Amino acid sequence: MRGSTAISRRCLLQPLVLSALLAVLLFGAFGCNKSADEPASPLKGKLDAALEIRDPLVRDDALFKVAQEAAAAADVAIAKKAIREMGDPIKKDDAAAAAAFKLAEKSLNSEATEVAKLIGDPIKRDATLAKIAKG
Repeated sequence: MRGSTAISRRCLLQPLVLSALLAVLLFGAFGCNKSADEPASPLKGKLDAALEIRDPLVRDDALFKVAQEAAAAADVAIAKKAIREMGDPIKKDDAAAAAAFKLAEKSLNSEATEVAKLIGDPIKRDATLAKIAKG
């Protein structure tokens, strides 16, 4: 009789243990869903608000302003994300160049170069990189 009690306890505990293991695995996979690329910053709220704007012209204008504010605060991740999300290629290039210059003014030349590389127009990109290189 004693052997059957041990078996029934094991049968009762096995689903509980499996459920707990499943919960730990699911929490690990989905509970902390913040990716490494997702910026954590006071400006993230402004970026999120700008990304929710449906009108492309208004959205790009808001993203431009967020990118400039982020560059002024040396928040490269927010600046880059704001620039990448812009739709108008000319405004996007203008935003990247302006943000790169703001970073270079703060002697953040590597970061300024990263941002300048987001410029699509090769002539504008080269001119921006040259200005960063010359100081």
